[in-house]
Amino acid sequence: NQPVPGDLYRYADATPAALEALRATGKLIDFRRLHFAAHGDASVGKAFASALILAGGERLSAEHVLRTWKLRADLVTLSACNTAVGRYSGTDGKLGFAQAFLLAGSRSVC
Repeated sequence: NQPVPGDLYRYADATPAALEALRATGKLIDFRRLHFAAHGDASVGKAFASALILAGGERLSAEHVLRTWKLRADLVTLSACNTAVGRYSGTDGKLGFAQAFLLAGSRSVC
């Protein structure tokens, strides 16, 4: 079965490798809504070192999203602790997960 928009990744299936497979095949860009309910590990010192902790304790960093993901999502929801934390940049607000998803192409982040 190939993942299609609307698929739900839960528990052991919610890994960075599963997301990377969607990105590598060009399917991640087809998702209009992404919702991450996970633990967040914030980094105030390094802007994009913050990470979502997914299945098995695997990390999905804001830097990885920023450098490799291309999105056309209408909304990315970050339902994780510490995802609103980041280094303050002055003009762009806090740099971290929200900024990474916006720069990757999402129209909005909640």
